[in-house]
Amino acid sequence: MDGDERPVSRPRAQRLVDRLRLERPAEQETWEGPTDPDRLTRAVRGHGLMLFHGGFDGSAATTAAVGHEVVSALTASGLSTLWDGSPDEAIMVKPLTWHKRPTG
Repeated sequence: MDGDERPVSRPRAQRLVDRLRLERPAEQETWEGPTDPDRLTRAVRGHGLMLFHGGFDGSAATTAAVGHEVVSALTASGLSTLWDGSPDEAIMVKPLTWHKRPTG
């Protein structure tokens, strides 16, 4: 920590958390219809998630390279993937345990 920086005091941190806890539900009440996470939850429930990928040049080599980068990033994040390396196949993120923490 830099010598000029001071951590937030415990009372100040508690006031910030309390304010956010009160504001978040009020914000959520303004949302109309299903949210993107709601939609994904219905698509993913028990089936996993398919990710289609590709490059801007349309080449199979670029598409495969992008796929490898996506799989590496997902794996590094702790997610499991199923993909045979083919540029013609989608990457499956599976299995997914879709637990969504409540907010607010």
